[in-house]
Amino acid sequence: MKLLELSRQLGEELRNSEEFKKYQELREKCRENHELEEKINEFKIQKKVYDTEFAREGHDEEMLSVIKLRLDTLYEEIYATDLMKEFTVAEDNFNILLNAVNMTITSYISEQPATAQGGCTHDCSTCSGCH
Repeated sequence: MKLLELSRQLGEELRNSEEFKKYQELREKCRENHELEEKINEFKIQKKVYDTEFAREGHDEEMLSVIKLRLDTLYEEIYATDLMKEFTVAEDNFNILLNAVNMTITSYISEQPATAQGGCTHDCSTCSGCH
């Protein structure tokens, strides 16, 4: 089927994009940073405990407050690192590319293809919307 072949080609192009390569590189560096990885894992566990306790009828407000404080501290520590800042930018850039691809495909499906007017910058914040 021609569409499946085109999808594979598109996937290959996305995988070879600079945005994806940078995202992959920094994701791997994050995984290799054991201190950062431990904080991220603790954050996930604390978040799960917080969500479970919050959903429980008659939840313990004091316990939620203590967990929330720990979550805030972990979040600040995680995002204070240059590596996590770089990773977040790379992830955002790759997501912008994916969104631009999706918007382009969607615009053709909805029979409202983007015109040459303005062109796509792959940065949705610069866009006045799909036509």
